[in-house]
Amino acid sequence: MGLREQQKAVRRQKILDAAGVLFAKRGFEKTTVEEIAAEAGLAWATVYKYFKTKGELLWAVVHPELERLFEEGGRVIADPPEQPVDAVIALLMCYTQWRAGWRDRDFLRAISMTGMAPAGVGHELATWANDMLQTQIAALLRVLQRRNQIPGGTNVADMATIIFDVFDREYLTYIHGEMPADQVIARIVRLMKTLLEPWNAYARAARKSGSRKKSKRS
Repeated sequence: MGLREQQKAVRRQKILDAAGVLFAKRGFEKTTVEEIAAEAGLAWATVYKYFKTKGELLWAVVHPELERLFEEGGRVIADPPEQPVDAVIALLMCYTQWRAGWRDRDFLRAISMTGMAPAGVGHELATWANDMLQTQIAALLRVLQRRNQIPGGTNVADMATIIFDVFDREYLTYIHGEMPADQVIARIVRLMKTLLEPWNAYARAARKSGSRKKSKRS
């Protein structure tokens, strides 16, 4: 990368960092491009050279980090832990790594508020992220089902929705409340263990049955 490209990359990152700080402090709607430029130490016209709209800037702040979380989720789906409950928890823990393990509550709250709008970039981001999360949960359950780690008769779509709803409820409770992130994440783990423990029992029974069949054949 040449010097000019390096300078462009540095300016672009300054804009993204400044936007992230101000979105957390003031919210997306109240933050202006002029304020972002001032926070970044740049002219407001420079911001528009990199991002045509404030919505495009919001997408650039949020989307890449979420993409990385979903890539981590994809790795869990490709090679999940042996126990079904551990597999589901491992997937959900990928999503809790957003913004330093959910510790940037102000930023998460601000992004959540933009997602509640009936239209706009915030709504598009929230819809995309929720769809991706539910799709990944369902994909993991199908892998577990093929491996006979959860019952074949399990309605994957319904269970994916239930798991997502529990996770999303706890996430919203966290960002709009005062409970520490670690406590909320621990509660998600506890709820998943309570909800899905029958799957672990099924998986253990399936493994024992498989071992007995192998012993008989040998």
